[in-house]
Amino acid sequence: MMKHYKLRSVGFKVAILIVSIVAATVVGYLFEYWQYSAFTNRLEQAQLTLRPGMTKDEVARIIGMPPDDFRGDGLGLTLYWEAVHHRGLLMRTINPGISKGHYSVAVTFDVSGKVIDSTGGTN
Repeated sequence: MMKHYKLRSVGFKVAILIVSIVAATVVGYLFEYWQYSAFTNRLEQAQLTLRPGMTKDEVARIIGMPPDDFRGDGLGLTLYWEAVHHRGLLMRTINPGISKGHYSVAVTFDVSGKVIDSTGGTN
């Protein structure tokens, strides 16, 4: 004859659910932080390789296409890459107002499309 075991208590099931949700959130946050850190490192390394005279295509091959740009007053074009744009949903939700302390790179091109200046650092 088979024994029927009593199901675990509702409290135990709720505890398992809460632990699972917390664990999934922590793992997700760590993954997002890893991606954010990788992009920050990529920007830092790119900043070291940028040189005056490079073309926009050469810069794009090193860093990628920028999410933002700003046109100067007839002097050319300044493109911006900012690590803050690479925070995932969890990072933005947990730290919604934090926009300081992120690495960014600004590259200024002359009217012929050649790099004349590049700066990088944390804001």
